[in-house]
Amino acid sequence: MKNELSSLDQYLTNHKTDCSTEIKAFDWQGEPLYSGETVYSIDNEYVREDDLKAFIESSVGKPVEI
Repeated sequence: MKNELSSLDQYLTNHKTDCSTEIKAFDWQGEPLYSGETVYSIDNEYVREDDLKAFIESSVGKPVEI
């Protein structure tokens, strides 16, 4: 019995659910968002920072140094 409990304890330790992998929301493309991600809320939709930067660079232009 002690051996079985030890195996169960080891299994549970190795298979704990990581809270950071829990889906918190979805972005404007339907992709999952996780806790800790940086997003912008635009027109009631979440947009990832990288997606916003890519959109700005393609529609407005890339930043230049002065």
